Amino acid sequence: MYQITKTESGIKFITHEIPNSQTVHIEVEVEAGSKYCPDGQEGISHFTEHMVMNGSTQYPSGLAVRRAIDNLGGYINASTGTEIANYRLRVASEDFITGTDVLFSFLSAPLLSQKEQGGEQRIILEEIAKANDSLPSRIGNATFSLIFGKHPLAYPVLGYQETIRKIRNEDVKMFFQHFYSPSRIVVATSGKVSHNQLVDAVGKYFGKNPPPTSPSYAEFTPRKDGPKVQILDEKTQQTHLFLAFLGKVQSPKEMAVWKILTRVLSGTNRLFERLREKENLTYDISVKSFTTKDVMGIFITGGFPLQKTERSLAVICEELTKVCTSLVGEEELARTQKILEVGQLFRLEDPEEWIDLALYTNWLFGDPLDPQTYIKELKEVKAEQIRELARKIFRPQNVYLVATPSKLNAEELQKILKNGFCLQDTRGTN
Repeated sequence: MYQITKTESGIKFITHEIPNSQTVHIEVEVEAGSKYCPDGQEGISHFTEHMVMNGSTQYPSGLAVRRAIDNLGGYINASTGTEIANYRLRVASEDFITGTDVLFSFLSAPLLSQKEQGGEQRIILEEIAKANDSLPSRIGNATFSLIFGKHPLAYPVLGYQETIRKIRNEDVKMFFQHFYSPSRIVVATSGKVSHNQLVDAVGKYFGKNPPPTSPSYAEFTPRKDGPKVQILDEKTQQTHLFLAFLGKVQSPKEMAVWKILTRVLSGTNRLFERLREKENLTYDISVKSFTTKDVMGIFITGGFPLQKTERSLAVICEELTKVCTSLVGEEELARTQKILEVGQLFRLEDPEEWIDLALYTNWLFGDPLDPQTYIKELKEVKAEQIRELARKIFRPQNVYLVATPSKLNAEELQKILKNGFCLQDTRGTN
C-alpha cells in the first residue's frame, strides 16, 4: 500500500498513491519536538516552527506563504508536539509542483529573519497566556511535570514565558541547524502523486552533505515510584481527577493490544457505565492514550462531586482491577474490535488519515504499518493479552494523579491508589 524510499540526503519518503483523486495531501515530519529543547530554552522547538513558517527568499514572509497557497485554493499549516514538528499542505493535484515549491523552499532554507523574531515572540507569549488560562491545560502540564520530573518530556510544548523572552535569533538558527537536517525528515503524501514525482520534486531542495551532529538526548525511563499525588491550588466547583499510568509499546502487536485495552475502558461497559449510569458520579469520563518513543501512557480524566471524591477514585480503581483479574468477555472483545476496525476503515476514506497512520507507526517502529496489517493485528488480540497488559500497567507504582481543588487530602487519595488495586505482589511482568 505504501512505497518507501530513503535517499542519499537522508530524507525518507512514504507515498500512498490514489490515481483517481484530484488532490494531494503532504505532511513533513521533522524530529524536532519539545523533548529536544535544551535546558533554559524550553519552547524553542515551537518557536523555530513559527519562524520557519515565516518564509524563504522566494516567499519572504508568513503572509506571502499563506497567500501563495490561498491562491491555489489550498491549505497550509504547522504544529509542534512532544517529539515532532509537523508541516502539512493540501492542494489540487495539478498544483503539486507549485505547492511543494512553497513548502520546501522554507523548510530547506528559511529566512529565520531577525525582524520577525519579536513579532513571533509576542504571538507565542499570547499562546502561553491562553494555555495558562485553561484549567485542563494547567492540570495536563502539572501531570507531565509530576510524571517526568526534570526530564525534557515534562516541558510544555509552548515553553514558559520566561524562556521564550530569552530566546535569541541565533538560538533559533542553531536549533534549526541541529534538528532540521535531512536525516531527521520524513515526507509523506496521499493522493494523486506518484512516488517518483515526490522524490524528484523534493530532492532538489536538499543537498547530500552529511547531517550535523545533534545534541544528545537521554531517553526517559519510568521510575515506578508511584503512587504520586499532587493537589493543585485551584478553586473549582467539582473535583477534577487526572490519572496517568505508564507503559511501553515496542511492536505493532503490542500497539494493537494497547488500543483494545484503551477502547475497552473508554466504552460504555466499564468506567462510563459504573460512574455515570449506575452511581451518577460524573457527567463524563475520558480515557485516552499518550504516545512517545520513550513511554506510553493511559490517561483517565473526569469531574466528580467534591463530597464524593474518594468514592469516585475508589470506583475507578475497582474497575481497573476488574480488567486485571477477569478476562474481557468474548462479546465485549468482538464489539471493541469491530468498533476499532470500522473506525479505521472510515478514516481511510480520508487521505490525511493514511498519512497519519503511516507517520505514527513509522515513528514508533521504523517503518509504516499497512492499514490492513494494523486491522489484522486488532482482530487477533486475545482476552489474555489484554489482561496481561492491564496487569503490567495498573499497579500502584505506575500511577500518577493530579487533582483539584486545593481542599482535597493528598494523603487519603494516595492511600486509595496504594490499596485500590488487587495486584500488590510481583505477579506478571514489571
